Amino acid sequence: MIGVMVPNVFAETVSNNIGSATLDENSIKIKGTDGGYCQQFLVSGHVENREGRGQIIVVTPSGNSHWKNFFIAGVDGSFAHYVPFVVCKESGVYNVLVSYGGNDIGTLQYSILDYEQLLNDQEKESKSKQLPTVEPDDITPEDKTSEQRAAEKKAVEKKAAEQRAAEKKAVEKKAAEQRAAEKKAAEQRAIEQRAAEKKAAEQRAEAAIRAAEAKAAQDTFNFLIIVGAVIIIISLWIIVKKRKNQKSSTPQRTTTNTYSPPTPPSANTESSTMFFYECPKCHSADIQNNPDGSVNCPDCGYRG
Repeated sequence: MIGVMVPNVFAETVSNNIGSATLDENSIKIKGTDGGYCQQFLVSGHVENREGRGQIIVVTPSGNSHWKNFFIAGVDGSFAHYVPFVVCKESGVYNVLVSYGGNDIGTLQYSILDYEQLLNDQEKESKSKQLPTVEPDDITPEDKTSEQRAAEKKAVEKKAAEQRAAEKKAVEKKAAEQRAAEKKAAEQRAIEQRAAEKKAAEQRAEAAIRAAEAKAAQDTFNFLIIVGAVIIIISLWIIVKKRKNQKSSTPQRTTTNTYSPPTPPSANTESSTMFFYECPKCHSADIQNNPDGSVNCPDCGYRG
């Protein structure tokens, strides 16, 4: 028996920051062969980063895995690949995992009921279009069996839908947790950046204060040096001026070629006419001889 059917597809497209993938329901075909039943379907989509290679893994209801590697052919990052394999009459939900560069894009799902039963239903559906309408009282056991199969099919579809909803909820929860973690990490980085900027500003302020203090100390030191130099200059000027004044007030000595020794004082005279050339106390040459015979030294204050 050879037939071609399209099974029910529960998830057509998945996407994230890596890229997107779509399972084309019109491309899924089931053909009966001597070795079993062969499925063929098309997975297409695009990726953001074209470096690396992709992988499509199909997991059958019994847990067997079939995989296929692919590379990006389009310059815009698009891809489209047919994935054929032999499934050996398995019914239930199939998971199609699509990844690229080692990063998951998502999981597509579709379900297939019993292959032989599906082919029989297809033949009966084709024949029923030529038969007259059957009243409810005339329902045969065969019709009841068809209703039972329809109910079972609906139950399988419902279970697959619930499974898809649960997986979608889990994906959304994981994405929300990831967004919350990224937000928390961003806030932490912002706090650390503000703390670093504050610390850098404080360090700059401290450096500016230290520089100002060092400049003030250097200015004070320079000022003290200038003041000291001025004081020294003024002191030297006063000393030189005083010495000039003293020399100008000293009478000039007259020198003769003849030497007359001083006459010793007489015991009967009231005053002495002794003449001194230097101070007997400090030996200064600025000794002053008075007309009455007394002397005085302006340097040490000696009087005699």
